[in-house]
Amino acid sequence: MLGREFVGVYVDCLENVGSGNKGDEELPRPPFEMSTLGEIVGFVIAWPRSHVKKATSSIQT
Repeated sequence: MLGREFVGVYVDCLENVGSGNKGDEELPRPPFEMSTLGEIVGFVIAWPRSHVKKATSSIQT
């Protein structure tokens, strides 16, 4: 269970890799034996709800 403070997010890729983002940031609730963002690409992880923005559609009708 994630509880109220966390949501499940799918990590598709890392942004700003060219600007120094190495993916070595530690996960707040690491799953399995993985502990950094770089290791978790392609997985669903628990992420703090306070750090998630609701996606909005860019499709104009």
